[in-house]
Amino acid sequence: MTGMPATFDVAFARSLFPDTCWTWSFFDNAGGSFVPNSVMDHLARYMRECQVQPGGPFGPGADARKRMDLGRTRMAQLIGATPEEVVIGPSTSINTYVLARALRPLWAEDDRVIVSDQNHEANAGAWHRLAETGIDVVV
Repeated sequence: MTGMPATFDVAFARSLFPDTCWTWSFFDNAGGSFVPNSVMDHLARYMRECQVQPGGPFGPGADARKRMDLGRTRMAQLIGATPEEVVIGPSTSINTYVLARALRPLWAEDDRVIVSDQNHEANAGAWHRLAETGIDVVV
């Protein structure tokens, strides 16, 4: 109906996650979080059915590639990007570290990287480590 305020169904949202995640409140950091049951179900099926080299020239390898591509496409749709703009990796920390190391050869010694003191370690740490290679890291 138009003109009616939207409501958020808290009970429905909670039902999507394991019951144990409502036992505690976690205010520590982004080091981990509970995921919806559907995510765990998809991961378990993937690991049971095609945890092999993606894109291999055989059934499970082709299936693994198809599932990974679908995941990238869905993530791109979620954030308004193209699948080519999405990188899925083991963690934000590792992804940022790989990016910083990949960019380093493009920079000269004493080039400057500016990092906010409000950044989470997952972002800031990789850039701070560039100081070891001659990059001027400014907070």
